[in-house]
Amino acid sequence: MLSLRHKQISIVLFGLGIICANVISHHVHPFRTFYNELAAVIGLLLAAVFLFCKREAIVQPKLVYLPISILLMMMLQLLLQRVYPYQISFPVLYLGLTTIAIFYGSAIASEENAARMLCDGIAFSHLIAALASVLMENAQVLGWDLRPFVMYMAVDGVVAVRPFANIAQPNQLALLLCFGLAAIWWLRQQQKIHGGIAIVFAAFIVWGIVLTQSRIAWLILPLFVIMTGTGFVGQRKEHIVWMLGLLALYALAVFFLPTISAWMGFSSGSVIERIGGRSERTVLAQQAISMIASHPWLGVGWFGFGSAQVDIGANFTPTIYAEHSHNFILNIAAELGLPFAILFFGAFGLWLIRTCGAKSLRVRPEIGLFLLFLVAIAVHSLVEFPLWYAFVLIPLAVLAGMAHGLRWTATETRTVSARSLQAIAALSIVFCGLIVIDFHRVVEGFNEFRRAKNYAQMDLSKISSPRFTLMPDYYDYFSLMRIVPAEKMTEDEIRFVEQTSHRFGYVHILSKLAEIYVLNNRLDDAAQMMKTLHRLHPFYYPEYYDYWRELAKSDVRYEKIFLSMPAKE
Repeated sequence: MLSLRHKQISIVLFGLGIICANVISHHVHPFRTFYNELAAVIGLLLAAVFLFCKREAIVQPKLVYLPISILLMMMLQLLLQRVYPYQISFPVLYLGLTTIAIFYGSAIASEENAARMLCDGIAFSHLIAALASVLMENAQVLGWDLRPFVMYMAVDGVVAVRPFANIAQPNQLALLLCFGLAAIWWLRQQQKIHGGIAIVFAAFIVWGIVLTQSRIAWLILPLFVIMTGTGFVGQRKEHIVWMLGLLALYALAVFFLPTISAWMGFSSGSVIERIGGRSERTVLAQQAISMIASHPWLGVGWFGFGSAQVDIGANFTPTIYAEHSHNFILNIAAELGLPFAILFFGAFGLWLIRTCGAKSLRVRPEIGLFLLFLVAIAVHSLVEFPLWYAFVLIPLAVLAGMAHGLRWTATETRTVSARSLQAIAALSIVFCGLIVIDFHRVVEGFNEFRRAKNYAQMDLSKISSPRFTLMPDYYDYFSLMRIVPAEKMTEDEIRFVEQTSHRFGYVHILSKLAEIYVLNNRLDDAAQMMKTLHRLHPFYYPEYYDYWRELAKSDVRYEKIFLSMPAKE
């Protein structure tokens, strides 16, 4: 058994990683959450190194077979040349981190009172991050410029805004705030927070959720009330009157937010606008189903949704270009195949029922905290992809490993060397440093495009691919940006543009590909590409419609394509 101090230090390191991941304000293109996710990763790895150094062996939780199964499916797709190495490089790393997180949570659960301490650390870290984020939200809607500590948001009182704190995405912020409410529930279960203070904190966080104007909370908060107010989780019910009161406060604040926001000096959308607004996600789901139907067995390949979307986008009504289906279940089925999706989610469902289903298990507050996190993430995963962020994936994986350890450690006999896990975690920290260097090379490439007045003045060393990189696709993008549409391009040149356009289906890239098609007498392909541009980039289409109107004046081939283009709305 580890000493109390040793366990505390490990958990504090993990908790600090969570806090930093949610409050770092530095966001850099092209991976805007790079440093936020890096903080969560480093926190986990440091905690794991510190925990495993005092153990001889760690019980191998069977739960790790779930992320490993995805990894094996990716390897199969790679062998069958259905994916490129760059498509799975970062996912492989994240699946490895998920495995370490599960080992960490399970190992913690095997230590005396350590599961409770771990939940304390996760709860306090998310509560601190949530309260700080609500303060940031209020500063943003009031127009305060607190850079570099808080991301700035322009507020003019006319254009509706949704604050995002330092997470830079309103729905992701709403999820964090829901974690904050789950943290308050945990602290109440442990009697580590006074009832009055808990209500004040909860009301403050609910106000923050209102400001995000996120619809995922419309489902998450009622589910939280049901789970905690009826005794579904935890050793004691929370007072249902207070729970319903907070829910009513939330509903009223959401309904009257336009009035409140006008009084505060910013503009927000109404409930009717949020309900009746266009939903791109419906079309994304239709596209995912189409991909499943056309590639049922092995899918379109991991990270292949965006590429497949460019192929089929013209066949659907306007939506948005996305690299994911915005639905976790459909995304797994579309990219990895329907049989795998059925087996994966079936196995997870069976594990969940056997690990957390019985009342005798759910009354444990540790299991309850895991279930609250899981429910919030599951709801969010129906409309977006929160598990693609390390600061969501890692805490959930740690809690899942903890839940598994509490239920199954006594019955599992297979072990792995703690020293091996410690070495892997330590080497991973070093590898993170190399990834930072690799990422900054890509950032420098984008900065060079912004700096240079024309391509002839560019420093080619900053946009040329190094010998080793995990992001070769971005250097292909840099090469594509420097290609000027011309007549008599070779088949290899056109094929390169086509392949890179499928990886980066941005509006200017699709327009460039259409121009290349026109100048090389592939008019049918050009017409189809402009239709795709209209479907995937409806908000930018009017600008490109006008651009092609000007092109039509210079060449009869452009004119023919322009006349076939959908009218701008």
